[in-house]
Amino acid sequence: MRLHYYLPLLVLIACSSPEHNAGLDTSAIVVVGTDSNHPEVRSLIRSLVKQNEDSEAAELRGTLAMVYEANGYWNAAAITYQQAQRLNPADPRWIYHSALLQAQQGYLKEALNEMHRVDGLTDDLVAVHFWLGQWYLELGKLNEARAEFTAACAVIEILACQVGLVQIELRQNHPERAIDLLEAIEATEEHPQLKRLLAQAYLASGRENDANRLRKLTPEATALWWPDPWVEEKSKYARGFGARLNVAEQLIARGHFAEATLVLEELTHQQPSHSGLHYQLGLVYMMTDQQSRAVEAFSSAIDVNSDHYPSHIALAEIYRNVGALDQSIQHLKLAGEIHPKIALPWEQAAKTHLVKQDFLAAGEAIKRAIENDSKDPEIYYFNGLLASQSDLWEVAISQFEHAVALDSTYTAAHVALARSYAELGRFDDASASLVHADRAGAQEAVLAELRIWLNSIKNSPSID
Repeated sequence: MRLHYYLPLLVLIACSSPEHNAGLDTSAIVVVGTDSNHPEVRSLIRSLVKQNEDSEAAELRGTLAMVYEANGYWNAAAITYQQAQRLNPADPRWIYHSALLQAQQGYLKEALNEMHRVDGLTDDLVAVHFWLGQWYLELGKLNEARAEFTAACAVIEILACQVGLVQIELRQNHPERAIDLLEAIEATEEHPQLKRLLAQAYLASGRENDANRLRKLTPEATALWWPDPWVEEKSKYARGFGARLNVAEQLIARGHFAEATLVLEELTHQQPSHSGLHYQLGLVYMMTDQQSRAVEAFSSAIDVNSDHYPSHIALAEIYRNVGALDQSIQHLKLAGEIHPKIALPWEQAAKTHLVKQDFLAAGEAIKRAIENDSKDPEIYYFNGLLASQSDLWEVAISQFEHAVALDSTYTAAHVALARSYAELGRFDDASASLVHADRAGAQEAVLAELRIWLNSIKNSPSID
């Protein structure tokens, strides 16, 4: 299963993990970059620091934060955005930029909290919904992601929000729905990523020949963009290193991956200690099917910062796709240790253990995913199957019920629920589950076989 990280709606310029600011005086003006080798950066920062020393205006403090971020001083930017928020709590821009920094550093739950604060302060920035949808998607909270992408589509009908909804269908194992959506979009839109996703959906639905045909015809996948005036405003402050980083971002957005690769390779050579640059380069390599180079780039990000969560997730996916399941699991476990309250690493580890038929390890990973409030219906479905192998039918029923509560069209869960009810002699409930399975689109042959089995055990003398 391909994770959505590698066909991003917007490829983030992820930076290295933030230093903990405990013990720092976050009320004082943070001064960095005044000795920069780039004269424009040095002059701009010195001027803004002087203005901030003479004024407590939130606008000036926020502008200094944007200059820091645009030119690669991310820790200083994070503190300075906080200061701007304190100076004017009603201005959503500084909370917004702070949320993006949190997300770029892998702190998605903190980013979500801040972006929801922005949503409460402004109702005219559609990018808020795009970011929330993307982050919820990364955390596996698919219902929340769907709500945000739907809200974005209601404001502006662009590919980014439509593709977000398609990715949700694929994550929920609804390839036929994804195909219907993609074929409808393709009637009016042309974009390489649509064909890539369609090939993925064809493969998931068993149409391997159609998937291979599309893959051969499809050019490089390009990233999708959404309107974001506040990010565009920040980009004008980029000088030197920051300007080159912005150039790479724009090249990626336009699908010019070869040129973007050259820029990012140059920047990683200049700034080898920035894990985010290695990660960004790895994503570009992934999108151009240079998997061995992607592995090297993500590994370099981890060498710089062993807690770089996105790189562990990326490596896990690469290794899983080539069948190196033990290495995939190793990186998923490391990701789970870095962010122990996020369900996604444990969800993916559980599914990988199941591929290996290591049911004991799968059960442990499923337990961790559920403890972290997993919203993946497959996790509860698999947990129900494990319980049914031990004839724990009440447990199995509760897990299958949870699965269909998360996804009412999950046909396999409805079928499993019917079987479990029947094992306990609850035939009315079993029949009701079959009706739900039929409405959700279960195959008629499966339903017919199950009805025959139900009738046989219902009429069996061993059943009271």
